[in-house]
Amino acid sequence: MVARYVISFSFAALITFGLFFGMQWLISTGDIELEDAGKRIRVEMGQVRAVEEVRQIERKPDIPEEVEAAPDMNIDMSSSVDNVGGGVEIGSAAMEVTAISTGVGGFSATDGEYLPIVRVPPQYPARAAENGIEGYVIVTFTVTAEGTTKDVVAIESSHNMFVRAAVKAAGKYKYKPRVVDGEPIESSGVRVRIEFELAD
Repeated sequence: MVARYVISFSFAALITFGLFFGMQWLISTGDIELEDAGKRIRVEMGQVRAVEEVRQIERKPDIPEEVEAAPDMNIDMSSSVDNVGGGVEIGSAAMEVTAISTGVGGFSATDGEYLPIVRVPPQYPARAAENGIEGYVIVTFTVTAEGTTKDVVAIESSHNMFVRAAVKAAGKYKYKPRVVDGEPIESSGVRVRIEFELAD
Protein backbone atom coordinates (compact mmCIF):
# COMPACT_ATOMS: atom_id res chain seq x y z
CA MET A 1 0.00 0.00 0.00
CA VAL A 2 2.83 2.35 0.98
CA ALA A 3 4.74 1.39 -2.09
CA ARG A 4 1.80 2.39 -4.23
CA TYR A 5 1.76 5.91 -2.75
CA VAL A 6 5.49 6.25 -3.21
CA ILE A 7 5.26 5.35 -6.88
CA SER A 8 2.38 7.77 -7.48
CA PHE A 9 4.19 10.61 -5.70
CA SER A 10 7.38 9.95 -7.64
CA PHE A 11 5.54 9.95 -10.97
CA ALA A 12 3.72 13.20 -10.11
CA ALA A 13 6.96 14.87 -9.04
CA LEU A 14 8.58 13.83 -12.30
CA ILE A 15 5.79 15.35 -14.36
CA THR A 16 5.89 18.56 -12.30
CA PHE A 17 9.64 19.01 -12.77
CA GLY A 18 9.25 18.25 -16.48
CA LEU A 19 6.66 20.96 -16.89
CA PHE A 20 8.76 23.42 -14.90
CA PHE A 21 11.85 22.89 -17.04
CA GLY A 22 9.76 23.02 -20.20
CA MET A 23 8.39 26.42 -19.25
CA GLN A 24 11.87 27.71 -18.47
CA TRP A 25 13.03 26.66 -21.92
CA LEU A 26 10.16 28.36 -23.62
CA ILE A 27 10.81 31.57 -21.71
CA SER A 28 14.52 31.53 -22.52
CA THR A 29 13.92 31.01 -26.25
CA GLY A 30 10.93 33.44 -26.55
CA ASP A 31 12.95 36.69 -26.97
CA ILE A 32 12.22 36.75 -30.71
CA GLU A 33 10.89 40.06 -31.89
CA LEU A 34 7.58 39.62 -33.57
CA GLU A 35 6.97 41.65 -36.63
CA ASP A 36 4.07 44.00 -36.40
CA ALA A 37 1.54 42.26 -38.56
CA GLY A 38 -0.82 45.17 -38.55
CA LYS A 39 0.85 47.96 -40.44
CA ARG A 40 -0.83 51.30 -40.28
CA ILE A 41 -1.92 52.64 -43.60
CA ARG A 42 -2.25 56.41 -43.82
CA VAL A 43 -5.11 57.52 -45.92
CA GLU A 44 -5.40 61.17 -46.82
CA MET A 45 -9.00 62.31 -47.28
CA GLY A 46 -9.61 65.12 -49.67
CA GLN A 47 -12.08 66.44 -52.21
CA VAL A 48 -12.33 64.68 -55.51
CA ARG A 49 -12.47 67.01 -58.46
CA ALA A 50 -14.18 65.93 -61.58
CA VAL A 51 -12.25 67.18 -64.56
CA GLU A 52 -14.44 67.89 -67.51
CA GLU A 53 -13.22 68.76 -70.91
CA VAL A 54 -15.03 71.84 -72.12
CA ARG A 55 -15.14 72.32 -75.81
CA GLN A 56 -15.99 75.68 -77.23
CA ILE A 57 -18.18 75.34 -80.27
CA GLU A 58 -18.26 78.24 -82.60
CA ARG A 59 -21.82 78.85 -83.73
CA LYS A 60 -22.33 80.37 -87.08
CA PRO A 61 -25.01 83.06 -87.25
CA ASP A 62 -28.28 81.83 -88.67
CA ILE A 63 -28.88 83.12 -92.13
CA PRO A 64 -32.56 84.07 -92.46
CA GLU A 65 -34.29 82.53 -95.37
CA GLU A 66 -35.74 84.81 -97.93
CA VAL A 67 -39.37 85.42 -97.19
CA GLU A 68 -41.61 85.74 -100.13
CA ALA A 69 -43.64 88.89 -100.09
CA ALA A 70 -47.31 88.23 -99.46
CA PRO A 71 -49.45 89.06 -102.44
CA ASP A 72 -51.62 92.12 -102.16
CA MET A 73 -55.19 91.24 -101.36
CA ASN A 74 -57.74 93.52 -102.87
CA ILE A 75 -61.06 93.24 -101.10
CA ASP A 76 -64.12 94.39 -102.92
CA MET A 77 -66.22 96.26 -100.38
CA SER A 78 -68.94 97.19 -102.82
CA SER A 79 -70.76 93.85 -102.74
CA SER A 80 -74.49 94.04 -102.23
CA VAL A 81 -76.28 92.59 -99.23
CA ASP A 82 -79.38 91.11 -100.75
CA ASN A 83 -79.63 87.68 -99.12
CA VAL A 84 -78.61 86.79 -95.61
CA GLY A 85 -80.19 83.53 -94.56
CA GLY A 86 -79.92 79.87 -93.75
CA GLY A 87 -80.84 77.46 -90.95
CA VAL A 88 -79.34 78.05 -87.51
CA GLU A 89 -79.46 76.48 -84.06
CA ILE A 90 -82.45 76.85 -81.75
CA GLY A 91 -82.36 80.23 -80.07
CA SER A 92 -81.60 82.20 -83.21
CA ALA A 93 -83.05 82.67 -86.64
CA ALA A 94 -81.99 83.35 -90.17
CA MET A 95 -82.59 86.70 -91.83
CA GLU A 96 -83.20 87.55 -95.44
CA VAL A 97 -82.88 91.22 -96.28
CA THR A 98 -85.02 92.58 -99.08
CA ALA A 99 -85.25 95.98 -100.73
CA ILE A 100 -81.69 96.92 -99.69
CA SER A 101 -79.41 98.51 -102.24
CA THR A 102 -75.90 99.41 -101.11
CA GLY A 103 -74.42 102.06 -103.33
CA VAL A 104 -70.98 102.91 -101.97
CA GLY A 105 -69.20 100.34 -99.79
CA GLY A 106 -67.32 101.15 -96.59
CA PHE A 107 -68.19 103.70 -93.95
CA SER A 108 -67.02 106.98 -95.47
CA ALA A 109 -68.97 110.19 -95.27
CA THR A 110 -69.58 110.28 -99.03
CA ASP A 111 -73.06 109.93 -100.45
CA GLY A 112 -74.52 106.44 -100.38
CA GLU A 113 -77.37 104.21 -99.28
CA TYR A 114 -77.79 102.77 -95.81
CA LEU A 115 -75.77 99.68 -94.95
CA PRO A 116 -76.48 97.09 -92.21
CA ILE A 117 -73.73 96.84 -89.59
CA VAL A 118 -75.14 94.81 -86.67
CA ARG A 119 -77.85 92.17 -86.99
CA VAL A 120 -79.00 90.72 -83.67
CA PRO A 121 -80.56 87.27 -84.24
CA PRO A 122 -83.97 86.82 -82.60
CA GLN A 123 -84.61 84.37 -79.80
CA TYR A 124 -86.39 81.28 -81.09
CA PRO A 125 -89.74 80.98 -79.26
CA ALA A 126 -89.60 78.06 -76.85
CA ARG A 127 -93.10 76.86 -77.66
CA ALA A 128 -92.37 76.83 -81.38
CA ALA A 129 -89.13 74.94 -80.81
CA GLU A 130 -90.83 72.34 -78.60
CA ASN A 131 -93.52 71.75 -81.22
CA GLY A 132 -91.08 71.77 -84.14
CA ILE A 133 -92.73 74.80 -85.77
CA GLU A 134 -90.78 76.83 -88.33
CA GLY A 135 -91.75 80.05 -90.04
CA TYR A 136 -90.87 83.61 -91.00
CA VAL A 137 -91.71 87.23 -90.26
CA ILE A 138 -91.37 90.27 -92.54
CA VAL A 139 -90.76 93.50 -90.63
CA THR A 140 -90.47 97.08 -91.81
CA PHE A 141 -88.80 99.98 -89.99
CA THR A 142 -86.98 103.28 -90.36
CA VAL A 143 -83.21 103.68 -90.18
CA THR A 144 -82.44 106.90 -88.32
CA ALA A 145 -79.63 109.35 -89.04
CA GLU A 146 -77.78 107.87 -86.04
CA GLY A 147 -77.93 104.36 -87.52
CA THR A 148 -80.54 102.94 -85.14
CA THR A 149 -83.97 101.58 -86.05
CA LYS A 150 -87.41 102.81 -85.07
CA ASP A 151 -91.07 102.20 -85.90
CA VAL A 152 -90.55 98.46 -86.28
CA VAL A 153 -93.74 96.77 -87.52
CA ALA A 154 -94.44 93.19 -88.58
CA ILE A 155 -96.33 93.30 -91.88
CA GLU A 156 -96.41 89.56 -92.58
CA SER A 157 -95.80 86.35 -90.64
CA SER A 158 -96.37 82.65 -91.03
CA HIS A 159 -97.28 82.30 -87.36
CA ASN A 160 -98.07 84.86 -84.68
CA MET A 161 -95.70 83.26 -82.14
CA PHE A 162 -92.72 84.56 -84.16
CA VAL A 163 -93.82 88.22 -84.38
CA ARG A 164 -92.68 89.40 -80.95
CA ALA A 165 -89.21 87.88 -81.25
CA ALA A 166 -88.72 89.31 -84.74
CA VAL A 167 -89.81 92.86 -83.81
CA LYS A 168 -87.61 92.85 -80.70
CA ALA A 169 -84.57 91.72 -82.67
CA ALA A 170 -85.09 94.28 -85.46
CA GLY A 171 -85.23 97.05 -82.87
CA LYS A 172 -81.58 96.29 -81.98
CA TYR A 173 -80.20 96.50 -85.53
CA LYS A 174 -77.44 99.00 -86.31
CA TYR A 175 -76.95 100.61 -89.72
CA LYS A 176 -74.68 102.98 -91.54
CA PRO A 177 -77.24 105.67 -92.35
CA ARG A 178 -77.92 106.95 -95.82
CA VAL A 179 -75.78 109.96 -96.72
CA VAL A 180 -76.91 112.76 -99.02
CA ASP A 181 -74.72 115.81 -99.68
CA GLY A 182 -72.42 114.61 -96.91
CA GLU A 183 -75.18 114.53 -94.29
CA PRO A 184 -76.78 111.36 -92.82
CA ILE A 185 -80.54 111.18 -93.24
CA GLU A 186 -83.34 108.81 -92.25
CA SER A 187 -84.43 105.98 -94.50
CA SER A 188 -87.97 104.71 -94.11
CA GLY A 189 -89.63 101.62 -95.48
CA VAL A 190 -86.69 99.29 -94.86
CA ARG A 191 -87.99 95.74 -95.12
CA VAL A 192 -86.35 92.61 -93.69
CA ARG A 193 -87.51 88.98 -93.82
CA ILE A 194 -86.52 86.92 -90.78
CA GLU A 195 -86.60 83.13 -91.13
CA PHE A 196 -87.16 80.83 -88.15
CA GLU A 197 -85.77 77.39 -88.97
CA LEU A 198 -84.82 74.53 -86.66
CA ALA A 199 -81.43 72.93 -87.09
CA ASP A 200 -81.37 69.30 -88.19
